[in-house]
Amino acid sequence: MAKFEFDCVCNLGFSHCGSVDAYGNGTVELSADDVTRLVDLIREMESTDIEELQLKDKYPDIYKTLDDAFRDAAREATINHWYMQGFYDRVYEYDIDELMDYCSENHDFVFEYDEEDYVDEDGEIDEDRIWDDKTEAFDEWLEIFLEGLDNSSCRKFLEEHLNAEVDLSDLELDYEIEIPKAIIDMVD
Repeated sequence: MAKFEFDCVCNLGFSHCGSVDAYGNGTVELSADDVTRLVDLIREMESTDIEELQLKDKYPDIYKTLDDAFRDAAREATINHWYMQGFYDRVYEYDIDELMDYCSENHDFVFEYDEEDYVDEDGEIDEDRIWDDKTEAFDEWLEIFLEGLDNSSCRKFLEEHLNAEVDLSDLELDYEIEIPKAIIDMVD
């Protein structure tokens, strides 16, 4: 069995800005015989389009394997999209002091400042301005940090530290199955 990586796009609908898509990737495992059948079919039909290849009818087992892998990847991409959308929309409730401390101790969040920049007209340190600047820096850092994590690590972090929850009970997936690029490259 050989593993083939692929990218997938799951259409989530439309907004005022146009199509909203979730992007993901996955891996599909196919036998050498399945790969040979796909390569031969692509050569014969001179196409890589699943429908034009009539893959569902000609090789339903291969079609099902691809469909399962793409569905799983689309589901993961969609779930991650909604978790991150909740973060961007600030719907999660969490203790920001606790999270900043955790990220300072366990990740690379650091807020450094020069106290002279925070002295008010009375010669006192303006703690409120320090707090505002620190939380703004943290928000920027957190977004970059989360976007740098893989889907499952990001979701786990959001669930554990930002009390994130997403209701996916009526999740519908709109995705297309494609032949992985590495298999298409074998046709040449």
